[in-house]
Amino acid sequence: MNSDERISEAMKLFPIMPFVYERDTRKAMAACSFAIVASSKSGKSTLMKHIISKVFPDDIKVLMTMSPCADIYTSLKKDCVFAPTYLPDIIKTCYLLNKNTCNHYQFCIIVDDVVGFKSDRSMTKLLCLYRNSGLSAIVCGQDLQMLNPTGRCNVNNVLLGKLNSAGRIESVVKDFCKTYMPRHLTLDEKVELYQRLTDQHCFLFVDNLNSTMIRVRLSGSQVM
Repeated sequence: MNSDERISEAMKLFPIMPFVYERDTRKAMAACSFAIVASSKSGKSTLMKHIISKVFPDDIKVLMTMSPCADIYTSLKKDCVFAPTYLPDIIKTCYLLNKNTCNHYQFCIIVDDVVGFKSDRSMTKLLCLYRNSGLSAIVCGQDLQMLNPTGRCNVNNVLLGKLNSAGRIESVVKDFCKTYMPRHLTLDEKVELYQRLTDQHCFLFVDNLNSTMIRVRLSGSQVM
């Protein structure tokens, strides 16, 4: 087999499936985290909005973004409190509220295309510790490096979409995908496989809790 044939054969291992996420309904286990990594025009915002509405419909949601007036957020105005940048004190306040009320509330902290929080301790605690205190998280961006290594290792669910840089693809393949891709493929072939798998608004859904990776795409009825 030549390289193209090996990649085409590997494509068959990842048929397109609908995106379905069943959240644990037990209160002590209900909090979870998502990272969505993809370039602009990849369907990242559409997927984020679907997760917000279907996975966290009843949570108290705070969305941190540097563009709160952007049209993409119009459908979320009634359901989310908006912050015009990354504000770590909000995360700390949510944690303290639950600490003093025996985890009475379910919070969801959403950070979308915001820079400057990579090394912030509150973000690291949100992804690593605060799940046990009823705080869920959705972190969206165009580069895997938006999270520090500790945060990347502790995200429950990672959705990887189309990326415009071969260097970025190589990073996500090494960090999240190589375990699930055929071992006989070279790194260059895995990068090419990633590009093909994430074409046409598809995402690779890595479930770190169950050690699985599937290829998903929202159906027409799921798009907000």
